[in-house]
Amino acid sequence: MMNNVDFLLKQVNFLRLKLLERQDNEEAFNLFSILLNERNEVNLHSRFISVLLDPKAPHKMGSTFLSLFLRKLESNMQVDDNEVLISPNFHNPSEFKDIDIFIRKGNDSAVIIENKIDASDSNHEGEGQLEKYYREAIEEGYSKDNIDIYYLTLDQHEPSEESVSTSGKYPELAEKVQCISYGSEIIEWLNECAKESYAKPILRESINQYINLLQKMTNNESSVSERIELMNIVGKNTDNLESAMFLIKNFKHIQWHTIFDFWKELSDALGLAGYKLTESIDKEMIDNAVHGGPRKRQIDFNLMFTSKSGIPLGINCDYADYICYGVSDTSGKYTKDIKRKVKALEAMEEPDGSNESWLYWNYFEPESGGDLEFCFSNFEGTPTYKLISPQSRKEYIERMVSIVNEFVHKLEAL
Repeated sequence: MMNNVDFLLKQVNFLRLKLLERQDNEEAFNLFSILLNERNEVNLHSRFISVLLDPKAPHKMGSTFLSLFLRKLESNMQVDDNEVLISPNFHNPSEFKDIDIFIRKGNDSAVIIENKIDASDSNHEGEGQLEKYYREAIEEGYSKDNIDIYYLTLDQHEPSEESVSTSGKYPELAEKVQCISYGSEIIEWLNECAKESYAKPILRESINQYINLLQKMTNNESSVSERIELMNIVGKNTDNLESAMFLIKNFKHIQWHTIFDFWKELSDALGLAGYKLTESIDKEMIDNAVHGGPRKRQIDFNLMFTSKSGIPLGINCDYADYICYGVSDTSGKYTKDIKRKVKALEAMEEPDGSNESWLYWNYFEPESGGDLEFCFSNFEGTPTYKLISPQSRKEYIERMVSIVNEFVHKLEAL
C-alpha cells in the first residue's frame, strides 16, 4: 500500500509543479494585496463587499449586486434601489452597532452578516456576540422571523456555542444562523457580479482582482482543467483510487500526530533552553481540535512557562488565530516589577495586543504569509501543514525559541 501511495503522490506532485509554473507565468499584480493586509476583515473584506451591496455606491449598478447576493443566500428579503440601507456603505464607512454588514429594508426585514477571517467570536460574560447583534436588530423593531443571520468565514465553520447561547434568551438563534464561506457563496456571487459588469471594465476587473485574492486565501487557485487532470490521476486505476482513499481516511490522524509532536517538541526545546513549564498541552485538547464537532474543536492552545528570572510567559494559538507569544499569567496577577518591565517595553515597542491575561503579546510571524503563521484550525490555508515534516518542525521550533529568548533578554534588561 505504501508504495502505491508514494507513486500517487509523485504523480500529484508533478501536476502541482505544473500549476506553480502556470501561476509563475501569470500576472500577479493585485491592488488589494498591495494596499492592505490581505486578511483585514474590516477595511478590506467587509468594506469591499458592503460597497458592492450598496445600491447608492458609485458602481452605478443599483441593487443588481444586492439582489444577486440575497438570491445566492436564499434570503427572503426583496429590495429595490430606494428602500434599502447598507451599513457600512460608500458614504459612511461606520458599522451599525459593531455589526460587520447590516442590510435593512425599512422596518420590514434585516440581514446580519458577521465576517470572520482570523478573529474569534467577541463574546461577553452575559451575552454572546451573535446574541448581541440579534438583540439589537430586535430592538430596532424587526420581528424575529424577518431577521436573517449569516456567519461568513473562509472555511464555513460554525460560530462558537457561547456566541449563540451565552444568555440563553434566544433558543432559536443557533438554528437561525447560516454558515457561508468565501470559497463558495462569496466567490460564486462575485463571479455573477463580474458577468453583470461586462460593460464596465474598471468595475469588472476590480471584482476579478478581489476574486483572485479570495481564491488564493481559500486555496482555490487551480483551474477546471487542472482539477479534471487531478481527478483523472486519482481515477486512473484501482491502486490510485485506494491510495487516495487511504490518504483521505488518515489525514485527520496525520493532523493529530503533527499537532502533538509540535507541542511536545516545542515544550522539550523550551525546557532545554532553561524555561520551566507550568501548563502543557494535553491529548484531550488535541483530540477535540482534530476530531471534535464544529463547536468542540474550537480549542485555544496555551503553553505556559517561566524564565529563569521568574517572568511568566506563554505561547498561545487560539482556534481562529495565529500562534503568538508574550507575558502571561492565567491568574492575572503580576508583580510590580513585571508590570514595570512590560510598561517600559511598550514605550519602546508597541505589542500586537494585550489584555488582563496577556500583559504583552506578539505574533511569531509579523508579516502576512510568513513561515511561522501557524493556525491549527486551518491545516490547508496556512504554513501549518509544513509542520508535518520533522525537519521543518525542528527548524521552526528553533526559530520560535530564539524569538522567545530575544524577547526575554529585552525584558530582563529593563
